[in-house]
Amino acid sequence: MPSLFLSYAREDEAFAKALEEGLRQADIAVWRDRTHLHTGERWPKRLGEAIAENDCFLLLWSKPSSESNAVELEWTTAIALKKLVLLVLRDQTSLPASLAAIHAIDAPEPAWAVQEILTALKQPRLPADQKRNTAVIERLAGIASVNEAEVLEEAKAEFEQSRESTRFEPWHTWLGSIAAVFSIIGVVWGMWNPSPQPPPGPLGPEQIEPRRLARPLSGQIQDDQNHPLPAVQILFTSREDPALSIKDHTDKDGRYSVKIEGIERQEIQLRASKECYKQAYKTTWLGNTDFTFKLKGEGLCDQSS
Repeated sequence: MPSLFLSYAREDEAFAKALEEGLRQADIAVWRDRTHLHTGERWPKRLGEAIAENDCFLLLWSKPSSESNAVELEWTTAIALKKLVLLVLRDQTSLPASLAAIHAIDAPEPAWAVQEILTALKQPRLPADQKRNTAVIERLAGIASVNEAEVLEEAKAEFEQSRESTRFEPWHTWLGSIAAVFSIIGVVWGMWNPSPQPPPGPLGPEQIEPRRLARPLSGQIQDDQNHPLPAVQILFTSREDPALSIKDHTDKDGRYSVKIEGIERQEIQLRASKECYKQAYKTTWLGNTDFTFKLKGEGLCDQSS
């Protein structure tokens, strides 16, 4: 039975309780003990353990949660643990960069959200990385403060330091291995021919940087009744290319088509918005020429136009 750690702001507690009830009825275990988790000594360590012990991390995103130190600490810890993060949008509050690329569930009612979550949970998940879990929890255990704002800043600094220290480890290991191989070759070569020799040839094709080409991305945007939506504003960005920012809009048939320079199957994030419809955040890849999705209408708007 899958298990979820549910993160939310106090203002969203009624929605969280209804969501929990719906998930439990579908045999999903939900961890929602906010009352005692952020109190007492060494509570950051207990928080890390609780998130690590669950299969997925479910975040209710809203204006109150965007302003909550407790919520930010929870989702920051989940990302550090590399948990599967599921995101439910409660309103149109902008997402921070670390969450913007995550597929978001735009569901105004708990019942709708439950169905979307159950679908997302069917996706294959990577096994837990126990080494990473231990490292993150040890860093949280080293935080002595009990104030949420102070704990958040210390945790973010710890996670950033951990990222920087491990970012080049595979590169250093690779360089060390190459250096050792060339040292051995040099010794053997020197025994047979002490005269200077030209340097080794170029690296193999696996080390060549992937080619950046103009690649297509197209599809259609529809409303709840599967009707095409014209004049939807779309912003294309990519975590793999922070400088990328391309704007486009759908035509009268609800279709869009762009060409974006990048590598094959580069991940692309879309933000789609139209008056009287809820903003949607989607993720796809370069080369996908049939990426179709829907925008949910706002109930108070006249969508006949």
